[in-house]
Amino acid sequence: MTALAFLPFGRFGQDVEHVLSASEHFEFHTVRPGEGGPPRPAPLAVVTAGSTPLAVVEAAVRAAGFGRQVLWLPLLLEPSEFSVGPWIGRGAACLECYDARRAQHDGSQGRSDTARAVWDAAAHAQLWPHLPSQARLAAGVAIERLFCLAGEGATASRDDLRSVVRWRSATGDLHNHRVLARGGCEHCAVPRPARSGDPLVTLVETLAKAG
Repeated sequence: MTALAFLPFGRFGQDVEHVLSASEHFEFHTVRPGEGGPPRPAPLAVVTAGSTPLAVVEAAVRAAGFGRQVLWLPLLLEPSEFSVGPWIGRGAACLECYDARRAQHDGSQGRSDTARAVWDAAAHAQLWPHLPSQARLAAGVAIERLFCLAGEGATASRDDLRSVVRWRSATGDLHNHRVLARGGCEHCAVPRPARSGDPLVTLVETLAKAG
């Protein structure tokens, strides 16, 4: 079986862990946040689950000894939805681009920032309730994402790695979105597009050709 690491946060993380532990295709090694280092042998990837803010989750992943070259998949529970993805790490997405795109497509960012501050405080206290079916569905989506990663490995498409599956409780629908990298992002290595007719760009190109 393919070895994976799992970091649970709160009750939602525990419920997802219970579902994942029954997998016949993947062997999950649970790493408790703040306890010990990464399992051996090195896992293919890391999966996290909880309502804890992703910046805190990323810090826990790093504290557990997993560097940026190791992909990790967040399962995030929020008051009105949960999301699975994107893959974070080298060759995939970065948390900074994910946060930037969420803010970009939010039509009421001011209210959302206020709401998320309340959510994050509640998440630290593990106050958000959830249904067992939500944990099972999130785990099922994660398993599907893991099959794609394990089956395609290094050939997995960048679009697949950067996609987010989101389930909204109001409609019960699943939506798939792709996280676009910001121009000039150091982690995603996307060059900032040159502006057509920019005199500075023209000068640089002329000097490069002359050299």
